[in-house]
Amino acid sequence: MLVIENSGYKMRAENRGEHSEETVQCLACREPIQSKASLCPHCRTAQHPSKWIFVGNILKWAGGGTVILSLLVTVVQVNSLFKSWQERQKNVEEWVKGANFQADSGDFSGAWTLYEQALTLEPGAQYARSGQVQLAMSWLRHIRVQNEETFTGIVVKILPVLYRGAASSKAGETADIISHIGWANFLRHREGHTSLKVEEHFAKALEIDPSNVYAHTMWGFWILWESGPLDSAKQHFSIALESGRDRAYVREYQLTALHNSIYHNLGETTYRHQVADELIHTLNDIRKNQEPVSPSVRIIGDLFSRTYYSIPWFERWLQNPAATLPAEDHLATFLLLKNLNAARMKYQQLSDQFWEAYLRERSGDTQNALKGYRALQSELETSVISQSIIGVLREKNILNEAITRLSSQN
Repeated sequence: MLVIENSGYKMRAENRGEHSEETVQCLACREPIQSKASLCPHCRTAQHPSKWIFVGNILKWAGGGTVILSLLVTVVQVNSLFKSWQERQKNVEEWVKGANFQADSGDFSGAWTLYEQALTLEPGAQYARSGQVQLAMSWLRHIRVQNEETFTGIVVKILPVLYRGAASSKAGETADIISHIGWANFLRHREGHTSLKVEEHFAKALEIDPSNVYAHTMWGFWILWESGPLDSAKQHFSIALESGRDRAYVREYQLTALHNSIYHNLGETTYRHQVADELIHTLNDIRKNQEPVSPSVRIIGDLFSRTYYSIPWFERWLQNPAATLPAEDHLATFLLLKNLNAARMKYQQLSDQFWEAYLRERSGDTQNALKGYRALQSELETSVISQSIIGVLREKNILNEAITRLSSQN
C-alpha cells in the first residue's frame, strides 16, 4: 500500500517489507535520491563534501591572500627601490654638474674627486663614466704642477680611466683617447720614464682617425721636443689646423712647442734659427687670420731675445732676409709683437728702433725708414750702450750706410 502525505512530498513504501525512507533532490542534477546518499546514482555528484575539501578551500583562499599580500609587498619594495634610484640619479647629476663647474674654473683635481664620488654612488652611470673620460683628457691638455706635484702622480691616477674609455668608445672618441694616452706617456717621459711608448700611440690614433686633431698636434709637439725634422712637425700642425677642430688648442701647443725648441733646445744653432723663423711665420698667420690667440708675454720675450736681440740670428737674417717673411708682413707682425713685449731694457728698445726702420725700408716706406735710422743714430751718439746687436751696428757702421743710401733716394 502506497500512502502519499501532503507535507513535504514525503513518501513511504511498505511494499514487500521495504522500510520507508525520505528522498531529497541531488545537489547537482536535481533528481530525487535517498536523503542519506553520499553519491548521486544519476550524475555521480558527491552530496556531502568531505571536511578535507572544506579545509582545502580555506587553504586556497589563504594561499590566494598570501599571493596578493606578496604582490603588494613587492610593489612597495619596487616603488621604494625606484625612488632610491631616482634619488641616486639626482645626486649623481649634481656631482657631475659640480665637477664640470670645477673643471671649467681650472680645478681639475677637485673635479676628479667629485666624479669619483658620483661613480661610487652609481657605478653604472654611463654619462658620469663618459664625463670622467672627457675630464681626464682635458686635464692632460691643461696639466700644471706646483709645489711637490709631479706629472707622473697625476697621470698614474687618470690613466686607468683612459684605458677603460678606449675599450668602450666609438672610433672617433677612441682616437682622441689613444692620443691622450700617448701624451700621458710623454709627460712621464719628461720625468725620466723614457721606456714608455709615445709616438706609437699617436700613430695608432691616426690609423683610426687620419685627421685627428689631438694626434697631429701632440705628435708635432713631440717631434720638436726631440729636435726632430721641422718639416714633419709643420705638417702635423698644418693638418691639425685644417681639421677646424679646437683651433685655439692647436695654436697654443704649436706656439709652445716652437718656443721650447728655440729657447730650451741645446742642439745645432741653425736648427734653432729655422724654428725661430717658423715661430715668426706662425705669429704672422695668427695676425693675418685675426685669430683670437694671444701668445704669452714669455713666448714673445724669449722670441725677441733669441732673434731680434741675438747677434747670430741678426747676422744670418741680414744675409738672407727673405728666409723669414715678406717685408710688409714682417713689419706688421714685428710692430704687433713689439707692443706686446713689455718691460724692455734700453738696449732692447734701441734694437727695436733699428728693426722697425730696417723693415720699413725693405717694405718700401723709405721716408719713415730714414727718420728711424736718423733718430737711432742720434741716440747712439749720446749713449755708450753696445749690448747685443747695438754693438754690431756701431762696429760695422750699418746706420751710417743706411742713412747715406736712403738720403740719396729722398
